[in-house]
Amino acid sequence: MIAKAKSVSHGINVLNYISGEAASKKHPELIYHIFDNMLAPGLDPWGKWMAMKMATARCQGLKNDLIRIELSPSAEHTRDFTPDDWRRLALEYLKEFDAVEIRDRDGRLVSGRTNLAGSMSTGFLHLDSKGGTPHMHIAVCRVDGHGHTNNDHQIHLRAQIAAERLAIRRGWTTAAQIRETAKERVSADCLDILRGMPEFSLGEYFARLRQSGYGVNVREDTRGIVRGYVLSRGHSRYKASELGTGRNLTAGQLARSWRKLRGQERDYTIPRPGRRRVEFSHGHQTFVRHIPERVIGYFEREFCGYSNAAELMSLASYYFSVAGALRSVMMAGSNPPPAETSANTAPANNRDSLEEEMWLAIKSARAALAQIRPIRRPSMKR
Repeated sequence: MIAKAKSVSHGINVLNYISGEAASKKHPELIYHIFDNMLAPGLDPWGKWMAMKMATARCQGLKNDLIRIELSPSAEHTRDFTPDDWRRLALEYLKEFDAVEIRDRDGRLVSGRTNLAGSMSTGFLHLDSKGGTPHMHIAVCRVDGHGHTNNDHQIHLRAQIAAERLAIRRGWTTAAQIRETAKERVSADCLDILRGMPEFSLGEYFARLRQSGYGVNVREDTRGIVRGYVLSRGHSRYKASELGTGRNLTAGQLARSWRKLRGQERDYTIPRPGRRRVEFSHGHQTFVRHIPERVIGYFEREFCGYSNAAELMSLASYYFSVAGALRSVMMAGSNPPPAETSANTAPANNRDSLEEEMWLAIKSARAALAQIRPIRRPSMKR
């Protein structure tokens, strides 16, 4: 779940926008009023703004007199939400926001708690006009019911901390987990492109990334030598140094990584004894890979209780097929493995070991379950 917060001075503009009254809102029919707190019923945006202005009028010099919050949980977690579920989520988030204290490294209090739950507020649910993705907009008065000003120091950090805590308590995906999963997916795409290049060329690498839907921003020095690049998709940006493992996807390491990928013995594009031919789609491409039978058997056992097992199998197979490439360019010097292989600890640095294949299978299955909501099969009752 992702949350943003900002204190603003143009409160009436915010209220008009989130309620769908603003002329700039193209699809007001996709906006639903969810709740009001400490406000008289039936007020329009102007009436709500006047009520909040009366509360803040006593605080001279208070320029930013409204807090604007945007709350964006993952669509998979709110697919069956009713308006009352959204109301409970918003009010629960405000209480979590109020519980946050910002302290320095020595434990000294830097920014105290707020009282948003005890302040006038209103919330509206917005649905994206294209995909219908829901997110909440909340407007909160800076002055609470006791006349105290809500602290807006480091408000962005406070919003993120509250979202992380709430997501963890509800068992939802956090913003950090979403980004890590996305980085793994982008890294896998980069490695798959490198593996598919018969000859290495930076220009060809960037061209294939653009064909796959990525924006590519290349940084060159005065001599025209590429020193770095940033990939973007939607509103997300990824520096090359963030991707892959051990900086293996930075501009200076790409050629070396390509040579390793082209020379690796583990190649799941090649049919071999003990492997099963698997066809799956990812993005707008279809792949054929030959996955070890024991890995396929593990996926089948892991996903057999879900009605969308085929979809989960497809994604897990994709992750597994590129995992060998990810592992082949990992930095040397990993710690020795424990006596038993766990789902969180890599086995010995031997890419041909059966233990590592199963470790990669476990990680791939978990990644698929984190990306796709598993739907359990209905139980058979007598």
